Amino acid sequence: MSFDGEIKENCAFHIHNESTEKCAECKLAICDLDQDYNMKQERICPICANRYNAKKTLRLFNYGLYAIIIVASVVLLALRFPISYLFIPLLLLMVAPYVFRPYLLKLYFKGLEPQQVVIPLLKYFEISGNPQYYSLFLKNVRDIPEEELTKHKEIIMKHTIPAIAFNFSKLDDKWENELSEVLRIDKNEFRKDLTTKYRKILIQTAVHGSQPNISKFMFFVAEETKDDDFLKEYIQEICSDEIAKLSDKELNTIYKDLLEELYLFEEQFYEICDRLNLSKEKEKIQNLVKRFVPPPVPKNQIEALLPPEQLEQKRQMEEKQIDMIEEEEVQIEEVPFEEEKEE
Repeated sequence: MSFDGEIKENCAFHIHNESTEKCAECKLAICDLDQDYNMKQERICPICANRYNAKKTLRLFNYGLYAIIIVASVVLLALRFPISYLFIPLLLLMVAPYVFRPYLLKLYFKGLEPQQVVIPLLKYFEISGNPQYYSLFLKNVRDIPEEELTKHKEIIMKHTIPAIAFNFSKLDDKWENELSEVLRIDKNEFRKDLTTKYRKILIQTAVHGSQPNISKFMFFVAEETKDDDFLKEYIQEICSDEIAKLSDKELNTIYKDLLEELYLFEEQFYEICDRLNLSKEKEKIQNLVKRFVPPPVPKNQIEALLPPEQLEQKRQMEEKQIDMIEEEEVQIEEVPFEEEKEE
């Protein structure tokens, strides 16, 4: 999600410079200091430029790997080893990419200082939920000199909050301690900042940029800070007229993830409303849950492989076909009756 309405968008690599455009490949914000171009002469970020340069290395790695596997297989067969031994080269084929990946990531971040990669890593983690990006983010923040971190901490925090909120369920129990340590901030101070300094960003993110399990993070923050007003504002934002006035189709498209959160954690939301005397808000949440259209359930293994969007389109097509068939049947039934009436 973009927070352009909340914070001024800065370059992801030179985070005190205002962004002038977005990378043509990955859409990260870049500034005039980023002057790399792809084959179409479109401006790209330093990481995407490094990716282009790393393709040759990756191609050589793949050729070398295939050559080793072929030679190893031929040698095993020539020495009359059992066929089952051919599993060893195949195992190498599966394991090698994971071994090579850390080196490949180093190529992607070649020539960049730690403070230049922390925002891109947070963005990658926010979008993909891959814990490896979060681990690399922590590592690079640790490597930022104290003076540099002091200058960048405010912007880093503003990008860290949505990344953490979106992927709260993928973090281990030590996440708060680790984050406080690398940002050189007291854990209690960090929690307090979430519900004071970054309160609006967090609530806007949880409601208007909702992602699976984000409500669990909101409940966690409120519980740890003992801030009932934070929960009240969160629920009131969910029940705002901006959301309630939408049509069912708009609601289930724009706020699909929010509705699913209300549906999954329905009882917990009702308990909070009862505890905080939010009877009107409870009624509004009940209405929103009633308007929620659950994702279609796969009927077979083939449908189970389809993305939810494609499966939903398939169901809509099926419903249209059923409606057409029913209309044709009605027309067929009506024709004999009309002819009989004429006679």
